[in-house]
Amino acid sequence: MKSSSSDEFKGLLLERPSIDSDHIVNYLECLGDSFRRFRNSHDASLRSRANFGEEVLSKYLGNSPARTTIERCEQGSPNSTWGIVASYIYEMGAFPDLIKAVSYGQQPTLQIMQLVRKRAKDELVESANAATRKLNSPIE
Repeated sequence: MKSSSSDEFKGLLLERPSIDSDHIVNYLECLGDSFRRFRNSHDASLRSRANFGEEVLSKYLGNSPARTTIERCEQGSPNSTWGIVASYIYEMGAFPDLIKAVSYGQQPTLQIMQLVRKRAKDELVESANAATRKLNSPIE
């Protein structure tokens, strides 16, 4: 983790770095692009920003976000709201891995341990089911 003086970071989110630069703006744009690709991976009826907002994101936010709000998030805008970003991350199933990554080297909280244990249990059940199906399938 980099640490620097606060003067170095004034306006950093307003910069336009080169595409290969290790810069926060590039990481935000990559994250936004992942959100866009995730939306586009859905069936055709959900690919538009309006439909995705109405059918997918609104269940988290209580209402459908504007298309421009979704567009800003998918562009990696630093002005995107946590609610939109969190909705995408949750819908993608990426929260457990994100929590694991950002809490690396820290003592886990009880809440984190419970969330991780539930996910591990679900994965173990799915793995056992897959192994059983494989064992019961005819040999070719």
